Amino acid sequence: MPALRLALNQIDTTFGDLPGNADLVVRWTRHAADQGAQLVAFPDATLIGSPAEAQQPRPWLLDASRSALVQLAERLESEGLGGTPVVLGCVEGRGDGPASRPALLHQGHVLTRPATHGPVVVRLHGVDVALGVGGDLQQDGKWLHALSGAGLLLVTGAFPYATGGGDARLERVRDRARAAGCAVACVNLTGGQDERVFDGDSLVVDAKGEVLARAPQFEEGCLLADLDLPPATSGPDGPGDHHVVISEEAAPAPAEPVAAGRARRMDELEEVYAALVCGVRAQTAKNGFTSILVGLDGGIGSALVAAVAVDAIGAEDVHGVTLPTSETSGQALENAAETARRTGLVLRSVPLDPVLDACTDALDLTDLADLNLQARLCGTVLAALAETEGRLLLATSDRTGLTIGHPSVHGQAMGAFAPLRHVYRTTALRLAKWRNAAAAARGEVPPVPERTLTDADDQPGAEPLPPYEVLDALLTAYVDEGAGESELVGRGFPPETVARVTRLADAAASTRHRHPPGTRL
Repeated sequence: MPALRLALNQIDTTFGDLPGNADLVVRWTRHAADQGAQLVAFPDATLIGSPAEAQQPRPWLLDASRSALVQLAERLESEGLGGTPVVLGCVEGRGDGPASRPALLHQGHVLTRPATHGPVVVRLHGVDVALGVGGDLQQDGKWLHALSGAGLLLVTGAFPYATGGGDARLERVRDRARAAGCAVACVNLTGGQDERVFDGDSLVVDAKGEVLARAPQFEEGCLLADLDLPPATSGPDGPGDHHVVISEEAAPAPAEPVAAGRARRMDELEEVYAALVCGVRAQTAKNGFTSILVGLDGGIGSALVAAVAVDAIGAEDVHGVTLPTSETSGQALENAAETARRTGLVLRSVPLDPVLDACTDALDLTDLADLNLQARLCGTVLAALAETEGRLLLATSDRTGLTIGHPSVHGQAMGAFAPLRHVYRTTALRLAKWRNAAAAARGEVPPVPERTLTDADDQPGAEPLPPYEVLDALLTAYVDEGAGESELVGRGFPPETVARVTRLADAAASTRHRHPPGTRL
């Protein structure tokens, strides 16, 4: 059967950076061509980048993208890469709003146009390759029938990371391959943009759904695969919305076949931790920051955020600050200092008593306001330092605290980005233990102090609450799954606990929306 060397380039684009994203396409196309690739593919929204906050691109950006696509085709030709067909997902404006479509660049031209009734089909080296986007993995009926005779369906995707989402995506690709009776290749973005991260995990399966090649998660790179595909059997007008013929003759087999890469899959905690690191790295770089500021209070949240930040951009560019008062425990300061020692970040101390005393003397506060004053002043000082020094301030609050309203909006939750916003306390503790174990296995110093892990089960706030395992399970059911109070009691949660926790969650709803964004899981 005809052979085709396919290159799937999972790249980290930046929303709105048309020139920079075009540079990525040229660089990775050259890399793939040097490896003998006969068809090179990139993810969806390659030139525009994944829209920030999943917002629809503005019309002017869509217009600029169309021009940039033509310029990219001409640039590939001028740099000697025009003979290598390049497929990338692009976003086009339509009457009902922007929509993704595959674009084929070859010999200085954009050869495809929007498909309306079926996939775009390209005949390359005697093989019919159907081109689709991520949403086409759900297509059936006429669209699926149009794949008849194609040897490969190439999907350009931009699938945001979701816990366990890679396995679900693999099953969709397998189902599509079996239903269409052809091999399926899916290339995905990697990197992050605001709250969304993309895990890469590009893959190729054969017509039976067996995995032939799979790329690493959360890494830029080129996945090469030598595919044996059936020759095209239809005429030049053959299946699909329209047919582009590049070459009818089969290409000679490569002199040296490439070994099919099958990257190791991360386990659950490793995957989540990698997503958090990816999110912080993207938030830092794509917003013009080169360093990070973290308030260290000796707790599990700040220790885990510090570890994530150091893994994202390096210890020398992460600055930790303690804000002690006369009431700060010595253990908390020791934990913070130990976190700094273990991670290697830069640590300093800014005593808060002078500011706290001045505010207390000047204001007539209620007991509750006085209780929250210290936390709010901590957040204010951290924000002022971050702004003065040009650093990205990371909030250290987690989803458990945010959901029940325990961290002050201007305390632990102060920051431009909250890595743990969607991480419950029990998961944060598991992540910290996993990161320590991973460090120990590599012969490195575990970043989270043991005393911090021991203290992590202490319940926050003055109001009695159940253990974190129970609290997080209850909050997950109530907030994430939408279970009512009667259903929660039916699931075995004590009625008085249900009443107390749901009351706290309801009361915190308005402030929860004022907290900074964080990596979605």
